Amino acid sequence: MQTDRLLAAFFLIYAFPAAAQSTKAELYGTLHDPSGLALASAQVRLTNASTNADATSVTGPDGGYHFFALPAGTYRLTASKQGFQTLKREGITLRVGDATALDLSLPIGDVTQQIEITAQAPLLQTSRGTASFLVDQQKVDNLPLDGRNFIPLIALSPGVALPPNSTLPRINGSRPRTSEYLYDGISVLQPEPGQVAYFPIIDAIDEFRVEITATRLNTAAPTGA
Repeated sequence: MQTDRLLAAFFLIYAFPAAAQSTKAELYGTLHDPSGLALASAQVRLTNASTNADATSVTGPDGGYHFFALPAGTYRLTASKQGFQTLKREGITLRVGDATALDLSLPIGDVTQQIEITAQAPLLQTSRGTASFLVDQQKVDNLPLDGRNFIPLIALSPGVALPPNSTLPRINGSRPRTSEYLYDGISVLQPEPGQVAYFPIIDAIDEFRVEITATRLNTAAPTGA
């Protein structure tokens, strides 16, 4: 991820009104010993591979840890506790809007001993109750666009139609103004008549997600963030 881009330029669109959503990512899970017992008071450090920004957490009585409001990117997680080997997990990829669970087991040993885990399979998203489609930086950079507008990239998502010369996508047959646009978790819809107040230029976008709620509501009024 390029640091000269606006990391705030994340985008979500909803086919139907929904509860407020976040464009940041979350990572959470449980630490346990080889027998499966929870490890309380363990130190967990999460490092952004691009910026080297650190966040730390201490596991609770249930062995749980939780990191909120993370920028999309690749991370390294390090977990340690006295009496156990230090565990380092590389290559954790978090996308815009992800809520990812990662449970880890610490082997018994000296804290100066270290285990490194790399090249893992993609983490499963078990907490997302919606269908979504990610437009990553490679698509943003390489796919041809008519002008400097990112809206045509929304039509890459299944179920999305974009009429010619329009910036109002139709998602699963819904009316355009039932969609919600969020940048960094903030709605950019005008209260009336529900039009988008601001479209970021393509150079300011790292990635965005098209997210469709699972349940249709009986209202056409857009919700705020």
